[in-house]
Amino acid sequence: MSFIGAGSAGIGILLASPCNALPSTGALLVPDDITPGYYWANPTDSTGGYVEVCADYTCDIGGGMIENYSVDGRTMIPIPDHARMVNVHYATLSPAGV
Repeated sequence: MSFIGAGSAGIGILLASPCNALPSTGALLVPDDITPGYYWANPTDSTGGYVEVCADYTCDIGGGMIENYSVDGRTMIPIPDHARMVNVHYATLSPAGV
């Protein structure tokens, strides 16, 4: 019985998410989890979200960080070919189709 309830909740979450949206929090590896290109970021939290595009897996400021974005509304996020990781905090990424 608890499995049915858990499944129903999971379906509700899937239906509420935008088509082709990537997880709202976590590290995405390029190109395994996300491919280079243009993405729309939308915040999933009332305080906004945050996205870092990184050239390496440390994403240090001044070396590994390509760009960082504060996501207060719909925001275009370019992921270049030389990116290796994208850190996402409280935002969904959807292909922009550009």
